[in-house]
Amino acid sequence: YNIFVVSCVRGDNGGNSVEIFQPMWETVFRGLQSRDAECGYRVFLMATFHVDQNLRYPEEPKKGDVVILVGHESSTKFKEQCATIFSQRQVYCIWYFSEHDIQGKLNFTFPGLCEIWEYTRANSPFARVVRYIPAGFLPVESTVEGNDAMVAENVEHWKNLSAKDMKLNLQFVGSLSSARILCWEHLKTVKLFHTLMNVNVWGRDHYRALGRQKDTVFLNMHRHCNNGSMYPPGVTPPLETVRLSLMLSVGAVVISEQTNDADAAVFDGVVLFEPQLSQPSNTWATNLQKLLADPQEIARWQLQAYNRFKTKFSPKQIMLDANVWDGGFSAHGACR
Repeated sequence: YNIFVVSCVRGDNGGNSVEIFQPMWETVFRGLQSRDAECGYRVFLMATFHVDQNLRYPEEPKKGDVVILVGHESSTKFKEQCATIFSQRQVYCIWYFSEHDIQGKLNFTFPGLCEIWEYTRANSPFARVVRYIPAGFLPVESTVEGNDAMVAENVEHWKNLSAKDMKLNLQFVGSLSSARILCWEHLKTVKLFHTLMNVNVWGRDHYRALGRQKDTVFLNMHRHCNNGSMYPPGVTPPLETVRLSLMLSVGAVVISEQTNDADAAVFDGVVLFEPQLSQPSNTWATNLQKLLADPQEIARWQLQAYNRFKTKFSPKQIMLDANVWDGGFSAHGACR
């Protein structure tokens, strides 16, 4: 049978939207490819800058095939296909949802939709089957060995640096929304950092350049800066696992605002979570303060976190942890 992985975004989102979702669809594509011969399927990827082309299948989906959409709730054509022709043919529809459900639980039990996949455990949708699929380890170099060498070079730089000579930079990758600016302005007052930098990056080449930067640690924060007042009761702050994917794949040392407990537990040992990030740095965890003041400790953490992420978040392991090969129709029944 065939599995079709589709990335579909609104036409007014621009070409960069496809690259924003790339860690999601590439994790799924690589994870499924890792067992194609063993399981007896073929995997097709349709993810281009031309949205209208992405729901044109290289082969017409038939009974027993699987279609996985990586996208958000504006993807009405996919809903229509699942509810009509795919449901009639018994094609298995999966939606890998790309947005945080800030309004509370969304209902994904519409006709023909068999599963919902989520990038953050902050979402808890109503659906027939729900799986947690964070974006995973995706080397930016042509080989994993080349990626390892890039990280090792950075680790050696930290090891050869003295605390006295270190001028530590903090870099945020993403746009500074009004909520983020408040957090950003506070961090400018933190004396642990020599310089704060903000960039927007798209795609592998840009992340490869980030991975080669020296004397830099990186900041992760949600667009609401996880301001509790932005979330209705019962809705927990998400973790930006999609952005984290390529940052951690290049061996970035990442400091993050606090997130929901479930995501934090999954990323324990690869991300440095600080609940007091918006408070004076002398209130931060003692271990974090010591690490940021000692290049030897930064080197130790960077290598440990990179190796842990590479193993725990390999695309195949993510899919295994989510039990994506647990039977499909035979296990869960028709989705009509």
